[in-house]
Formats: sequence, C-alpha cells, structure tokens
Amino acid sequence: MTVRALKGGAADFLTKPVSIDTLVAAINEALASDQTARRDDAANAEMLRNYESLTAREREVLAALVAGKINKQIADEMGVVEQTVKFHRARIMKRMQARTAAELMHMAARLGVSLDSDKP
Repeated sequence: MTVRALKGGAADFLTKPVSIDTLVAAINEALASDQTARRDDAANAEMLRNYESLTAREREVLAALVAGKINKQIADEMGVVEQTVKFHRARIMKRMQARTAAELMHMAARLGVSLDSDKP
C-alpha cells in the first residue's frame, strides 16, 4: 500500500497513530516541495516562452553555438559577416535573459536545443 501511494504521487506515507509533530512536519515538507516544483515549472515555462520569441535565424545561431562553433565558423556557414553573428548572439542573450554564455548553454541544454532540431 505504501509503494502504491508513493507511486500515485503521495509526498509521504504516515501510519496510524501519528503524532501531531510528525503530521505537521510532513505537511510542511510537502508544501515546501510543491512550492519548489511550482517555481521550477514557472521558470521552465518562461524559458520556453523566451526561446519561442527567438527568430528562426537566432535559433539557428543558438544551435550552432550549442554545437561548439565559434562566431567565424557560424558566419561562414550562414554566409554572413562575423558582426552579424555577434549581433544575433547579443539578441539571443537579451531575449533568453541570460547573463553569461554558460547560463545560455545551460538553458539550451534544459530546452534540448541541438544542431539537428529547431524545437526544444
């Protein structure tokens, strides 16, 4: 019964009789866990909205960055000057609300961005 309850989404399984302290602690832990999950879900939804706000060209540049390519390589492949790639990178950073390149790569990984896919 315990396994079924936990697999069904129960936060904890308490057996009777249960002390009030144990019950309150279990409730507080479940509420904290739910709050963390809701915050993570909201952050993921915002990240996805930010990704969806990128243009097709910006998504192409992001995928190339994820693949480890440098600006010059990306520019050559896209048939543009390197300054254009730098412009796209800056726009990507702004739209994704990333403060650093490492943070942008982390976001891309969480979204599942790859060179082969246009969608996360």
